[in-house]
Amino acid sequence: MVQEVARIVPPAMDLPSLTILIPCLNEELGVAAVVREYAAAFPRADILVVDNGSEDRTAAAAKEAGATVITEKRRGKARAVATALAAIDTDLVLMIDGDGSYPAEGARLLMQEYMREPADMITGIRSAQDTSHLFRPMHQWGMSIFATVLNLVFWFKPLDLFSGLRLFSRRFYQHVPVLSRGFELEI
Repeated sequence: MVQEVARIVPPAMDLPSLTILIPCLNEELGVAAVVREYAAAFPRADILVVDNGSEDRTAAAAKEAGATVITEKRRGKARAVATALAAIDTDLVLMIDGDGSYPAEGARLLMQEYMREPADMITGIRSAQDTSHLFRPMHQWGMSIFATVLNLVFWFKPLDLFSGLRLFSRRFYQHVPVLSRGFELEI
């Protein structure tokens, strides 16, 4: 006797709506590939690129790849993110960097984790071997010192303080104000 196994898939309307947020500054060389990769991995998602005053063709490259593009001329990643969050109205926001440092497969793992156990924010953690080429030596040194201080003061061992891969719930992104203006958004 052959038994068939049916996988129960919730209707599309039961899946959370998603915006992929890509804040960018001078990412012309990589942003189109990132937009295409994430569009293929998350075909129902809105893809929103925030051009943060780029001096190259970042906005045009993103738009040509299929993203919606808005501009925030005041420099600073936090400003770009705050501008984007004010324009977004989906259940979830997946924030990634525009340089291709976070493959879509890692973002899919965040989504799977959210579907398994919802949270207001989930942060992707790069493995140690993945990060050495992403940071200049002084950045690596500074992050190491900062992580050590956090560990000593708060007994908290941070794994990836400056990860640009984050998933936010609507409750989080609509109620937690972005008070910083620049890179410190990552902390």
